Amino acid sequence: MKIAKIKKVILDKPVPVYDVINAGTLHNFIVVDNDTELVSHNCCMDEVNFVRAGTHDIAIGKNHMKQLYDTANARITGTFKLNGRIYGKMFTCSSKNTDNDYLSDHIEKQLDAGNKHMYVYDKPQWEVLPSYRFGKEKFFITVGDRYKRGFVVPDENSDEAHLKEYENEGYKVLEVPADYKPNFKADYDIALRDIAGISVIGAMGFITQEMITPNISETRKNPFFMDYYEIGIQDADTLERNFHAEVVPPELKRLPMNIHIDFAEVSDHIGIAGAVRDGDKNVIDPLTEKKITMPFFRQIFQVAIGAPRGDRMSFQKVINFIVWLKKNGFNVNIVSTDQYQSSYVRENLAQQGFTCEKVSVDRTEDPYIGLRNLLQDQRIDLIKHDLQEIELINLQRVNGQINHPPQSSSNSTNMPCLANGYNSKGIGKDCADALCGCVTTLIAHAEVVRPNTKPVLNAIANVNGGRNYGYNRNTGRPNYIPGFGQQYRKF
Repeated sequence: MKIAKIKKVILDKPVPVYDVINAGTLHNFIVVDNDTELVSHNCCMDEVNFVRAGTHDIAIGKNHMKQLYDTANARITGTFKLNGRIYGKMFTCSSKNTDNDYLSDHIEKQLDAGNKHMYVYDKPQWEVLPSYRFGKEKFFITVGDRYKRGFVVPDENSDEAHLKEYENEGYKVLEVPADYKPNFKADYDIALRDIAGISVIGAMGFITQEMITPNISETRKNPFFMDYYEIGIQDADTLERNFHAEVVPPELKRLPMNIHIDFAEVSDHIGIAGAVRDGDKNVIDPLTEKKITMPFFRQIFQVAIGAPRGDRMSFQKVINFIVWLKKNGFNVNIVSTDQYQSSYVRENLAQQGFTCEKVSVDRTEDPYIGLRNLLQDQRIDLIKHDLQEIELINLQRVNGQINHPPQSSSNSTNMPCLANGYNSKGIGKDCADALCGCVTTLIAHAEVVRPNTKPVLNAIANVNGGRNYGYNRNTGRPNYIPGFGQQYRKF
């Protein structure tokens, strides 16, 4: 409604919904048009991306904010409506918090629902604030995506040719006042979010796409050619029918493989992953800055199993698949499961000679910290699995646990949806848990790396004992070494 002259403005006392400053503060004010005497009821929700002090669960914080929004929206649309027109406005605003904060999710849902009455104003600081606040000098930044990280463009590459080349590579190029250059150089991701108002998906999560991409194998592929299958109790399909064992290199097939199963029954999906330890890798210890030898792992497979409409996922078919792997030459070492209705599976497999363990990756953040360390050190070779990556980059660290973003309370279709993580509830973490679980057992049972004793003793002998203690020139070894005596011959 266009208000020509304002007769009076009644501003209610702000109601602080949350304890932190301005977080979710609700302001109600009434504007009366001087010409028409029509009343316009307006509501402003400020800092909606921030939860009240003491709330560690992001899901709870988002649900509180959604309830507040729905209540205010219902009051406006239900009370101030005349001849099909609503005389009221909702102002929802906030600075960015994360790449999947409440306001970003809300805008996306409203646009998907076809809301044509929503006006989105999302601009960087330098376009909102008066220009006289900034100097005339500029610099350039690039904005990437979940697969490529943005950066501050070097001064020598700020010419038109280089900027055009960045755009051709898929980057978005922004011109920024030089006043902000120290901020972007100090912490690019935080400055991009807080100053430019841009949150790149996966750039600020617990595990980022930047961590994952260097670890994805360029030569191997997943034996399951699809990320997601619908296999239920009533159909004749099986997991082994969709598993292409011929793509697994024989040398990896012989290595002891740990498998983790994250169970579900109707909603979500069963996540199953297998991985092996394949030797060691030298990495730099961040504390001592010295090279240390650590285990190196390779993921063999990953799959998500969902229930067909009106059916349930079959635990027995999962058991049959594990047995089939062993019969077909895979060296199945340990089979671990989460705690969700998994006792039957472990007992059944144990009776068939498998070593089984109960492993939970939900109780503490330690299992996922271990997985993240592997990714950062590039000590794991992953197969390409899109759903696994989607789940990993959307993980959130909340109250000492690693969890997925908030999901809706019901699932009306049970059908996979590539756009939001293969089900209408939202992005879960079943495949991520499966990967984390098998890696956790591999780390827990990894043997301590010990140096080869024989060359070490030979080196000691050559330096200290070769000539003085009966060095045998024919065998290349000393007769004995002080402190070792004749036991040295055992080596």
